[in-house]
Amino acid sequence: MCILCSKGKPVIPFAGLNLSPNILIPLSLLLGVSLHGKSRKEYFSFGYLSVVSFSMFCLMLVRTFTFRAKGSSKIEKIEEIYRNRDTNTEKRILEKKEAIAHRLSAILKLKTISESPPIVHSPETQKEFIKLHELLEEIYPLIHKNLEKTVIEDYSLLYKWKGSNKNESPYLLYAHMDVVPVSDSDQWGIRDQISGELIEKIDPFSGKIRNGYVWGRGAIDDKQAIIAIMDAVEDLLQNGFKPERDIYIGIGHDEEVYGPNGGKNIAKYFKDNQIYLDFMHDEGLMIISNAIPMCDRQVAFVCCSEKGLLQLNLEVEGKGGHGSAPPNTIKSSTPVSPIGIMARALQRLELNPFPSHMDVITMSMFEHAAPALKFPLRFIASNLWFFSPLLKRILNSKPSTASAIQTTALTMVHGGEKENVLPTTVKACVDHRVHPNDTIDYVISRDKKIVNDERVKFSILAATDPSPISSITNDAYNTISTSVYQWFT
Repeated sequence: MCILCSKGKPVIPFAGLNLSPNILIPLSLLLGVSLHGKSRKEYFSFGYLSVVSFSMFCLMLVRTFTFRAKGSSKIEKIEEIYRNRDTNTEKRILEKKEAIAHRLSAILKLKTISESPPIVHSPETQKEFIKLHELLEEIYPLIHKNLEKTVIEDYSLLYKWKGSNKNESPYLLYAHMDVVPVSDSDQWGIRDQISGELIEKIDPFSGKIRNGYVWGRGAIDDKQAIIAIMDAVEDLLQNGFKPERDIYIGIGHDEEVYGPNGGKNIAKYFKDNQIYLDFMHDEGLMIISNAIPMCDRQVAFVCCSEKGLLQLNLEVEGKGGHGSAPPNTIKSSTPVSPIGIMARALQRLELNPFPSHMDVITMSMFEHAAPALKFPLRFIASNLWFFSPLLKRILNSKPSTASAIQTTALTMVHGGEKENVLPTTVKACVDHRVHPNDTIDYVISRDKKIVNDERVKFSILAATDPSPISSITNDAYNTISTSVYQWFT
């Protein structure tokens, strides 16, 4: 409805505001639209659209400067948490940092390697696992005196620290002692941060300490977690601390091959003994610089979910033969050789990646980081209710960030044995990291639909379902986030 004012100009009532056409002119310029030659109806339709758009923009701008993600702490609370930290404990830990580094160095020297696929460890590798057990007993005497120790499947370890209150549910601190093999040891070492050129070679099992860093296979996956957990508990025991609830420490020996013996039987131990955990703290990510685009601050990543795993074997069979007499393709519109059929199948899979997911975890991560981001990403992250499709495009634009929302990789191809002989069988491996919103069955059916060739046979090499998404509002998450604020603010 138009209401005429005393000067004869129409006034547009909108959300309690009276806006005359004089206001619409700068709005039209702001939006890059011309009103010249528009009909009266179009004129006022554009007026409403302009006001709605401008109002939405203003609300988004206000939200950008005031937004705090659900569950995030206000600055005042962070400062209070930091002020209330245990400074005596902080001083003790800092005094021990050199000794802690040398303890980490010591276990990095042990070649506790898990081969893939899972096999019985060689006698040499078995000795390395036993050496690690003995080393832990040596450097953490109070733990081995005061905690109950159970050996699972010969090499995995489970410790129980008894609490005083049986009504409190226990929790589990978990890490793993095994590492993956090193196939490129000649490429290990210090590299120039700009050119990437190898400056100094370092033995991956040397445990070398240089310039404030500890080098070695397992230094961040996951022997550092063993040292962090055990050092913390040993320190608490030295200072007479007694927990209220039972605390378990689990150290698996076969995580890198999906835990068929260690991890699986540690879980079975809890199930068989009807032990129900309040929460479990497992390996995740670190405090990382330059981890999020347009963010200069370090980011502590608390992983609340883990993708599942699906490794598929694709196989194509043929008649074989000599290279001088290949299959006749003159009348065929599709490949006929095993290599040609497989090549087309792999091309289709690579060119048709899975749709990206903007799930609650990814969105929450950017919402928590929003106050520290630069424009325009801060504006986007503070208003994901509107901009989530745009953020998805931004993440998909770089491999380093695309892996957060979708992952499919072609990892192995095996075919012919001789240059002039046609192979009878061609095999390939497709490695999927399955998003929590997807299922194993869905991924397989989609792959088959994409390939669309019955001559390509699918079989499962390995599969684990995605983990459930953990809450970011429970006591466990709050404890971790509070600890980060206390020690790293």
